[in-house]
Amino acid sequence: MSTAFLVRALPGSPASGSVPRTIVTVTEGAVLVRAGRFSATLTEGNGLLLDRDGGHTELGTTAAMGSVAWLGGALLFNDEPMPSAVERLQRWTGFRIVLDSSLMSSRLSTAIEGETPSGMLQQVARVLHARAVDRGDHWELRPAS
Repeated sequence: MSTAFLVRALPGSPASGSVPRTIVTVTEGAVLVRAGRFSATLTEGNGLLLDRDGGHTELGTTAAMGSVAWLGGALLFNDEPMPSAVERLQRWTGFRIVLDSSLMSSRLSTAIEGETPSGMLQQVARVLHARAVDRGDHWELRPAS
């Protein structure tokens, strides 16, 4: 039996109030995960979101598989806070993205697959009922009006 899994560091963001965490997702087999005093065996299709002290959140199958969708060329967002979504979009597209303050508390739920980087931002804007504006050296996500 083989094992395949992903471990990814998620940097914290003072702007969004998030703390550094690590996501562990198992796509095949099983993996023993330890953090602080926490220990668990994850099986295929499951994942955990861990903080440094062993605090953890179990990810449902949809969220766990969404965390590795990018391996197949897709990005999945499931009720993700926009500051976090923007961080992921910046890494994926290579664009610097400026999020309008009125969209900071928005949450993103969409699947993006087979889009160009600019097409990804246009799709996100449609989902948010917003606009994606190319400013040359960066993109802005702002309200539609």
